[in-house]
Amino acid sequence: MLEHAGRRIAAAIGDERQLPPHIRLVQADLFTLPFPANGFTTIMGLGLTHLFDDLPALVTALRAQLIAGGELYLAGLVAQTRRGRIYLKVLNQLVNSPHQGPPHNFIACWERRRSSIRRAA
Repeated sequence: MLEHAGRRIAAAIGDERQLPPHIRLVQADLFTLPFPANGFTTIMGLGLTHLFDDLPALVTALRAQLIAGGELYLAGLVAQTRRGRIYLKVLNQLVNSPHQGPPHNFIACWERRRSSIRRAA
């Protein structure tokens, strides 16, 4: 997954071969990141808070990575909205149904689900 992300970033900036030296992709546990404390000006985590049972612990761990005055942006999927319920249902179907195929089929599954809801309305 990181290799794929790296290729997409490299292509987006015009170099198909490698990432620039200021960009580093790392897979790590968010509670024990392999970086020195107070090293980031901004941390952005989109679509991840719903994966953690202890959000205060997550926020504490990530804030420890921020410089004084740094900014932390977090978001997750919520079932309180119609779009969130559909999105979570599609993700659940993909994870729990082997016949759905690999996760990269998410967009097709999402579009089928949205289309069926529009037809039913």
